[in-house]
This record gives sequence, structure tokens and C-alpha cells, in this order.
Amino acid sequence: MLLAFPGLLLAVAIVAVLGPSLVNVLFALTIIGWVGYARLIRGQVLKVREYDFVQAARALGTRRCRATCSSQRCASSYLAKRRSSSRKAAVW
Repeated sequence: MLLAFPGLLLAVAIVAVLGPSLVNVLFALTIIGWVGYARLIRGQVLKVREYDFVQAARALGTRRCRATCSSQRCASSYLAKRRSSSRKAAVW
């Protein structure tokens, strides 16, 4: 549902409901900011889940390896998005 509305408009509406303060502005920006990261991580996990070594580990009955491997392989994408987001915020 959060992707159905423009982010800035939703943030303004949240601040209008909660009241004008710095804490409420930061809260509203946090609410609209997590969606992109969640979509990125979900996509990366779905991609890593299909790798051959993960399939082999699952066939052997290993459950812990899947979570460890996917979290390590998704970290680079997360960090790249975070770096580009911080550059965008610095420009604005």
C-alpha cells in the first residue's frame, strides 16, 4: 500500500495528522523510506534462494546455511542502495 501513494505526499499527510515537529517529520520520512529497502532485500533473497549451492545445502537438509548465505550476499546490494540514497539526500 505504501507504494500506491507518492512518498512525499504521504509524509506531509502523516506530519499533518501527528503535528508539526522534527520528531514527527523524521518518523514520517522513516515510514516512507523503508519500502525501497524491503523490496530490494526481498528480491535479493529470492534470487539467492535459487543458487545451486543453496539448493544443494537444502537437499542435504541444512537450514542454517540458507539464512547465512543469503544475508551475506544481500548485504552488498543493501549497502549500494544506502550509499546512493545518502548521496541523493545530500543533494536535496
